[in-house]
Amino acid sequence: MQDLPPNNSLWADGYKQSGKQAEFSNSYDVAIIGGGFSGLWSAYHLLELDPKLSIVIFEAKSLGYGASGRNGGWVSSDYPVYRKTLEKRHGIYSTNNLFKALFSAIDEIGQIAGQIAPKASFVKSGTLMFARNKAQEKRLKESADSEHIWKSAGEIGELIKVSKLRGGLFNPQCATVDPFQLVLGLARYLRRRGVVIAEGVFATHTDRGVLANSSLVKAPIVIRASEA
Repeated sequence: MQDLPPNNSLWADGYKQSGKQAEFSNSYDVAIIGGGFSGLWSAYHLLELDPKLSIVIFEAKSLGYGASGRNGGWVSSDYPVYRKTLEKRHGIYSTNNLFKALFSAIDEIGQIAGQIAPKASFVKSGTLMFARNKAQEKRLKESADSEHIWKSAGEIGELIKVSKLRGGLFNPQCATVDPFQLVLGLARYLRRRGVVIAEGVFATHTDRGVLANSSLVKAPIVIRASEA
């Protein structure tokens, strides 16, 4: 299947790139490789720490081209390891701190999205995992904790109709979002703050900075943010 510009993401449907490549200088305080959430959020928080920083972001294709613009559209605090397992491995104190940070991040993303990316339609509505057979019911009940609340079939049935419903877990610390609009909102905000975002520029990390389309860009700090 041919990949149509800017990408084949449902979220990006109807979006048209300007086609104009941003000019960049040969020296910055910070160079970031990757125009997805990892790179954009890194630039955002660096500016919060020091507004005087000169920052450039290099993206080989277009903003949100990878997983940041092609995901399911949710902001989740669900951790891929059960809380009970984390407590056994790392203790209750560290586990509590982890979940506090996750919950705080959900609310922070919502607050920022409301200010700079209202079209991202951030809604903190929670996540529901439901059971339709005995094995699923047993597994979900065993994984219930203070963040994942067991709900009866009757309670869930008031929210959504599911055949053979036996109950499920509800996590209120999750949200829905249009990820591509959040990417665009972050990018607009960063550009207003003076961050240079260069799309269509292939960049590699070197010992002196970044090689961007065969041009050396010096930067004492280089962040490789090419994963989402």
